[in-house]
Amino acid sequence: MWDYSADYRAFLPFYNVFGTLQKNLQLYKEIGVVNIFREDTTGEAFTSFSQLRAYLTSKLMWDVDADMNALMDDFFDKFYKSGAGYMREYFNLMQGHCMTLDATLSGGYHKTCYFEIDPNKWPIRIMEQALDLIAKAEATYEPIKATDSALYEKLKLRTLQESVCVRALIMDNYGTYYNIEAPRYTEMKEQLRKDMEKVGIISWKESGGIGTWFSELP
Repeated sequence: MWDYSADYRAFLPFYNVFGTLQKNLQLYKEIGVVNIFREDTTGEAFTSFSQLRAYLTSKLMWDVDADMNALMDDFFDKFYKSGAGYMREYFNLMQGHCMTLDATLSGGYHKTCYFEIDPNKWPIRIMEQALDLIAKAEATYEPIKATDSALYEKLKLRTLQESVCVRALIMDNYGTYYNIEAPRYTEMKEQLRKDMEKVGIISWKESGGIGTWFSELP
């Protein structure tokens, strides 16, 4: 069985496979599937919550009936440590918004593997709330900065990955949210470029490098 876990027209933004992941694997088992190839990104190091997707997929392929909530709690506690509560709240915000769109839009909101994101469906209040929660999670790591610098940097990198994913969507649609002529735009773009380099971002979409993406921004 060959299925997909990414949007090939926009790798980084939140991709809600979490409501169907377990159901699909249960169905595959029921119909006799014995081998699964779950294609993720092609040429990108990570996407929003890609580590969570990998963790859940690995666990559920051993036991398709495992408790999803317990698995997710375990992941957030171990991966984000003191920032787990805020990062879970951020995850719930993004997934909840997808579910609201799916319930209220005519025809639903079902992201396929070649989905064009409409910025009007992602209001800036959602994006800014997401960044605020990520920043709060990151702030919980400050107490260990002096005592365990290696862990501090590792945890900061994990929250930075999610911050980059949210900010990439904001920058891609900046004119929808803010005044593109304001000095803040240039500052945000330059900081995003630096942070993308830090976390190892390579591509915005399939066969679309980050350098090309930046060159196409205003």
